[in-house]
Amino acid sequence: MQTTITTPEPVSSPIRKPFSAALTEDWWAVILGGLIIFAVLVSGGATIILLRREQLGLGQLSLFVFVFLATASHGVLDAMTNGGLGIAFFSPFNNDRYFLPWRPIRVSPISVTRFFSGGGYAVLQSELLWIWTPAFIFATVMLMLKRTKSARVRCTEPGEGE
Repeated sequence: MQTTITTPEPVSSPIRKPFSAALTEDWWAVILGGLIIFAVLVSGGATIILLRREQLGLGQLSLFVFVFLATASHGVLDAMTNGGLGIAFFSPFNNDRYFLPWRPIRVSPISVTRFFSGGGYAVLQSELLWIWTPAFIFATVMLMLKRTKSARVRCTEPGEGE
């Protein structure tokens, strides 16, 4: 028996609420995937653990923000997929599930056998286009800006060239 889930027309807000799902459905995505609180906790823990090593060359705030954005963006990216149950951004306080109005990323099949098929290949192509290419461009631009800034600081240090 196969159940079809239909999504109602968009509500007045730019975020669509397709339906409210029980906490037992897809529980790991509900609890971990969309929680802002989870992103804060992971970021705080990673900052404490990684700064003990003192090899990163990052400040405490920079590391926290980086890990927070990496963790919190997962739920936003899931809300941009063309399938699934939606994301419970505010779980466990509110179990409503959300999709963004623009959903260009293909949803990944859960089954390993279906992932290693034509459908899984299409998902990888979609993620390469909509996730990894923009991430690579952003990282490249940030690295270029950092190098430009550090070169500018080296050129303007007092005592050089005198």
